[in-house]
Amino acid sequence: MPRSQGGVGIAGSVAIHSLAEEGLSFYPDYDLLEELFSNPALISRRRYREIISGFLGDPDISPEALRRLADRDPAKASTVFTRWPSRQPREIASIRSAGYRR
Repeated sequence: MPRSQGGVGIAGSVAIHSLAEEGLSFYPDYDLLEELFSNPALISRRRYREIISGFLGDPDISPEALRRLADRDPAKASTVFTRWPSRQPREIASIRSAGYRR
């Protein structure tokens, strides 16, 4: 997510989610992530690779958003992770444990 002066993030949209175990979570540019999981061919575009890398590389963002998107269509999720050139494996193990393969 791009940052403006003062460290405030700029995003086209933000999803808000609440989990008892994790509290309130904010997912910047979640609409782009939804598009990616609906159409895995978008992983070829830099912006979509940046979005998924940002979600996986930011320790303050819960992997729950990716898990929920992957649960909608496991085959498409597997395609996303197969085509994504991962360099930030922080939460890949937890997503894989849900049955999605890279």
